[in-house]
Amino acid sequence: MIDQTQLNQVSNSKSFEVPHPEALKASRFERWSPDSIAPWTYLPAYQNLTDDMKLRYNQLHACTVNELFIWFEQKILLPILTRLIAQPNQDPEFKTACEIFYKEEVKHSEMFRRLSKASASELYKKTDFYFFNSRLSISRWLMEISLKFPQTMSTWCWILIFFEERTLMYSKEYLKAKGQVSSVYSKVHHLHMIEEARHVQLDKYFIEKMYTGASDLNRRITAYILGKVLESFSSPKRMSKAIAKRMKLEFVRPEEHDMIDQISLELPMLKDNLDFKLQFFGFKSNEGTLNLMSQYPEFDHLKKYFLL
Repeated sequence: MIDQTQLNQVSNSKSFEVPHPEALKASRFERWSPDSIAPWTYLPAYQNLTDDMKLRYNQLHACTVNELFIWFEQKILLPILTRLIAQPNQDPEFKTACEIFYKEEVKHSEMFRRLSKASASELYKKTDFYFFNSRLSISRWLMEISLKFPQTMSTWCWILIFFEERTLMYSKEYLKAKGQVSSVYSKVHHLHMIEEARHVQLDKYFIEKMYTGASDLNRRITAYILGKVLESFSSPKRMSKAIAKRMKLEFVRPEEHDMIDQISLELPMLKDNLDFKLQFFGFKSNEGTLNLMSQYPEFDHLKKYFLL
C-alpha cells in the first residue's frame, strides 16, 4: 500500500516552477523529439523522405505529444481529481495527495501549452489542439460517464496508469537522446518526469482503492474501453494523418506529396512492427500496467496488444 504521507512530503520537496515562455523557444534547425518515439521512423517509406522532411516530421510529432499531454491532463485528470477532492469524509492524507496531484497537472499542462506556443506559434495562435481531434464514440461516451462518477465507474484508473507510464517512457527516451535533440524539449520532459514518477504510484493506489471490488458491469465496461485505447495506440493513425496533412501544406512538390502518401499507406504496418511494439508495448514501458492487469482476468484478452 502506498505511503501517502511520505509521497506528499516528496512532492513538496521536488516541486518546480514552469519555465518562462521566452525560455521555451526551440530552434527550427534542431530535432525536438527522439526518433524512438516517433511512429513514422518505424516505416520503410520514412527512409525515402528528404532530410528537411524528416526534420519537420520530427518537430510536428513533438507538437502532437504536447497536445496529447495537455488533453490528457485537462480533459481526463483534472475533472477526476476535482471530484475526488470534493468528496466528503476523505482521508486527509489522500485528499492532500489529490490536491498536490491537481496542482502539478495544472502546471504540466501549462508547461506544454507554453512549449507549443513558443516553438510553433503559427499552429497555436488560437488553439491548444492543432492536430488532436477527440471524436465522440461509444467508448468516449462511456469514458465521460466514468469521469462524472469516478467512485462508482473506475475505468479512469486504468487509463491513468497506462497514459502516465507512457509519459515516463517518453521522458526516459529524451534522457537517452540528450545532446541529439533540442535542449528546450529535453528540459521540459525532464521536469515532467520528476513529478510523473510519483503520479504512477498514486495511480496504483487508485486501482487498489477504487477498482478492486468493482461490479461485473464496471469491469466489462473498463475492459472494453481500455481495449479501445490500446487499439488506437497500437496503430496511431489519427495523429499521423493530421501530421501528413500539415506536411503537405509545407512540402508542396508532387514528389513530396507522393512520399507522404506512401507513409499514410504504411501506417497499418505499425501494429505488426516488432521494434515499434517493443518500444511502445514492451514490458519495460508498461510494467506497472501489466503487473496490475495480470491480477484481473477481465484483461486477459488485452495481452495481445503487448509484446511480452
